Amino acid sequence: MGSLTGAINTANSALRFNQNAISTVSNNVANANTVGYTRQVITAENNVIAGQGQGVTSGSIIRYADQTLQTGMDQQKANLSYNQTVSKYFEAIEQQFGKLTVEASGSSSLDSQISDMFSQLNNLVQDPTLSSNRVTFKNSSLQTTDRLNKLSTDLSSNQISIDDQITNDIAVVNAALKNISELNSQIAKVERSNGNSSDLKDLRQTEIAKVSEHLSIKTAEKEDGVVHISLDSGKVLVDSTYVKMSRTSGTPFGGIGFNRVLDDDKLGTTTQILTSEDLSSGNIGALIDLRDKEIPDLLAQLDNFAVAFMDEFNNVHAQGSAVPPPTVLSSIEHENAGITDLVGELGLKAGTDFDISIVDKSGNPVKTTANLPYVGSVANSTVAGTTTGTFDPEAYLAANGPNAQIEGTSNLEYLGANMYRLTDPSGGIYTTTINPAGFPIGGAPAQLDFGNGMVLNVDPATAEPVVGNIGTIDTKLDGGPVRIEAGDTLDDLATKINNNASLAGDITAAVVNGALVLTSTDPNNAVVLGNDPTGNTFNRLGFNRYFEGTGAADLTVSSKITSDLNNIATGRMSADGGFTNTNNENAVALVNLQNSKFSFAAAGGLNSQDSTLTEYFISISSSFAADVAANTQQEDFNQSLYNDFNARVQSVSGVNTDEEFSNLIVYQRSFEASSRMINTIDKMLETLINMV
Repeated sequence: MGSLTGAINTANSALRFNQNAISTVSNNVANANTVGYTRQVITAENNVIAGQGQGVTSGSIIRYADQTLQTGMDQQKANLSYNQTVSKYFEAIEQQFGKLTVEASGSSSLDSQISDMFSQLNNLVQDPTLSSNRVTFKNSSLQTTDRLNKLSTDLSSNQISIDDQITNDIAVVNAALKNISELNSQIAKVERSNGNSSDLKDLRQTEIAKVSEHLSIKTAEKEDGVVHISLDSGKVLVDSTYVKMSRTSGTPFGGIGFNRVLDDDKLGTTTQILTSEDLSSGNIGALIDLRDKEIPDLLAQLDNFAVAFMDEFNNVHAQGSAVPPPTVLSSIEHENAGITDLVGELGLKAGTDFDISIVDKSGNPVKTTANLPYVGSVANSTVAGTTTGTFDPEAYLAANGPNAQIEGTSNLEYLGANMYRLTDPSGGIYTTTINPAGFPIGGAPAQLDFGNGMVLNVDPATAEPVVGNIGTIDTKLDGGPVRIEAGDTLDDLATKINNNASLAGDITAAVVNGALVLTSTDPNNAVVLGNDPTGNTFNRLGFNRYFEGTGAADLTVSSKITSDLNNIATGRMSADGGFTNTNNENAVALVNLQNSKFSFAAAGGLNSQDSTLTEYFISISSSFAADVAANTQQEDFNQSLYNDFNARVQSVSGVNTDEEFSNLIVYQRSFEASSRMINTIDKMLETLINMV
């Protein structure tokens, strides 16, 4: 009786085990296509009582996973996500640029627009007096600047959009970290009660995958089933608790930090900041690199292009004059107004000169400094007996160099023995003896000729001075070209123009609201500037600019041009200082800029270079195309690695339905055998009972 009872219990245990095994297999088959599901396997344990085998018991249900492979796949997912995110935004940027990569023709949409602008300008060369030519050139110029504006604005908008996406991704990571921590607690509780936590672990792995899409992380599962998560740098995200990430303050976008969540759900006071090492991969790392490097590089290159284009075009345009020339010519308003340092602030070259003409309605010069030599004089002498003298600026420059300081104060010393020494404003030192020699001076003035264009007359009866410094004397320019010297301000320049004898009575110069305003005293006459040897003086002073702005975002045609198309400067001052409305010399110089080499500074990863406008924009395009290609190549490589990891993980953790059906047949046969055994023992027990 006892042995039959033991036999039926043994068969019954087999029945229960196979029923559980079939249930486990059925669950595997049902979730064969469930994303994140990990295959489960039930273990069988021999049931031993008093040293005797008493059937089988169901052991634990094992979640069939390789944590090392899973961690490797998670980290590779972060690498792949980085490249995929970069590709997504690179594609958007390419669309915004129209076709940024270089076409077979070697041109791009912006380059084509610039070419059209120069084509319209060439029409203006053919007939600078035709108003329709001026209209089409202005319109094409505005289309060019609008294109640059939109490119810059689109890129800046991308930065803001990306920054918003970073905030959204942080929220996703925070939610996942909280879920992982809560699942850790549930898993630990189930593990302590020897329950099956496989499904909870699958849910946790799904949350871990969300984090790994945004950040590169490392995971380690402890004996109690709890997973600890850290960044590659070692910063812990999940252990006995978890962290909450947040945006930190900064300019322009700020960074990312995190604080530990305490038992009462409050945040710890210590904020750890994520570094570039922490953000080297994953969606968030890609977004930050796009926001803080890739897009700023493109913006810097566009700004570099826009500023060089504007400056060079304005340099040439400012060499010409409106048609007809204006009675009042005004510069831009300078921030420091009259005290603006022409050399130190505006970057004018000391020693530069230029010409001013007053022309009548026919363009004939009424007054001009063109073709005139410098005229100078000495004044304000503090040297006893030297009240008069002469000054030849041309001889002075021959002695000291063409860029020497002319105007200023010279220091005079008496060395004894009838010898004098002069230190002029440029620092040149010259000595001479009084002629005729001897003191006191006789009835006619004696002279001190220093050989630098300065000759001082020594008055009759002047006694011999005491050895040492004996005084100073000033040199100044009175006529001829207008000259810029070190230390000159905008007010000084206005004074020079007003005091220029070559223009006396026909022009007034004044600084009004920070602008230098040149006005013909006769309203029937006009003002023309010309003959700037540096090519940038008039532009830097702010006269006759065609473009205005600070970069690609706000570059546009000057309001003075759009309000009056006659201000398009197509002609230049003629050799005699006059001006002809049909003159196209300046328009020709502007057209030539299309194929001229510009000096572009280094910007956004591009080296400094001397290139045409087209060549520089192709450099921008080629550089970006290279970045796109490099990211695509890296994405393909990381995709291949991820696929390999995924295949290996699936070979371990994935459900193979063929294998499961094979196991099902085994468990089914075993279940049937156990059932038949129970039936057989039941009949034996019935026979035994009937025998009693």
